[in-house]
Amino acid sequence: MTTYKVLFKGEIDENKDQLQIGLKLARYLKIPETKANLLFNGRTYAIKEGLEFDKARLVQKKLQSVGIITECVAEKIELL
Repeated sequence: MTTYKVLFKGEIDENKDQLQIGLKLARYLKIPETKANLLFNGRTYAIKEGLEFDKARLVQKKLQSVGIITECVAEKIELL
């Protein structure tokens, strides 16, 4: 079974305020706002891992709805 992860590279919609996005990201990830703001450094971070494709796309769409740009990628493939 293939699992997926949602990656964040610090990118947000150009019309959004980074401070507000940081607050929303902190709430979603249940981490302090100061830690969420550190994620805007240009590195790639896995926001969620080990998800089925539909769940990964749902997470991606939810984050996109508030202006957070993410990428959904295959994580691993397990052969039966």
